[in-house]
Amino acid sequence: MPIFGGLTKYVVIEATGFNNYWNIGWEGFIHKLPIKQNKIMLLVGKKGLIAYGLGDGRKMIKLKIVGYGELGDKKYNSLRLF
Repeated sequence: MPIFGGLTKYVVIEATGFNNYWNIGWEGFIHKLPIKQNKIMLLVGKKGLIAYGLGDGRKMIKLKIVGYGELGDKKYNSLRLF
């Protein structure tokens, strides 16, 4: 939570090269929840963004940063936050 010193900045990531769903991974972790839309918001830490995408065939997919923002700016209300 931002009021307790949590992360407040995010990037909008667009994934290409998947069929039905994809998963996001970062720093040795993979988020198990299947993502069916091609764009998501991902919080960014102090070290920056180091993330990768895995398609439904467990192959690496292309990720592209298409936007930036800060929590509460209401720029990308329709996207899920990870």
